[in-house]
Amino acid sequence: MNKGLLISVLLAVIVLGAWFIMRSGEPQVEQDISSTQATTSVASSPPAPVNDLPNLPLTKPDQTKFNAKDLKGKTVLIFFEPDCEHCQREANEMQKHLPAFAKYSVYFFSPAPFDQMQQFFMKYNLSGPNISYAQTPFNIILQELGAIPAPSVYIYSEQGKLIKAFKGETPMANILPLL
Repeated sequence: MNKGLLISVLLAVIVLGAWFIMRSGEPQVEQDISSTQATTSVASSPPAPVNDLPNLPLTKPDQTKFNAKDLKGKTVLIFFEPDCEHCQREANEMQKHLPAFAKYSVYFFSPAPFDQMQQFFMKYNLSGPNISYAQTPFNIILQELGAIPAPSVYIYSEQGKLIKAFKGETPMANILPLL
């Protein structure tokens, strides 16, 4: 009899365990369905345009603040680091072709300190009424543009649509035809 009681209790525990397992699975199924519905509703909404000017808060050396997203007209955004050899070579090449950029507002941006940026611009003689440099936090660059190499050049149309992005050192011969 003792043996029969033990088997009955064991069977009851197995049945209860199975019942709890099945029951605990039900809300999970409902949760999965709602997660799928949420994913479906997000996926079915129109995707945000990926080729617009990025939402980059920028600060000029005079502490003027603006956002790249608000820029008007033809724009070139260039991510650079003053101590980057690739950026230095590209800046040297760009300086030789500054007239080709005349119809664009050119904004160099970096998380680097302003004194380093200023030295970079003086060394490579990057000046003109259409050329500016600004600072933006590195985490914002990562958030808006992803992990991009320095230099990276983004050319935008007058409507703020991306024409072409060049990531990494790029010969001017590839950039100039798009201006």
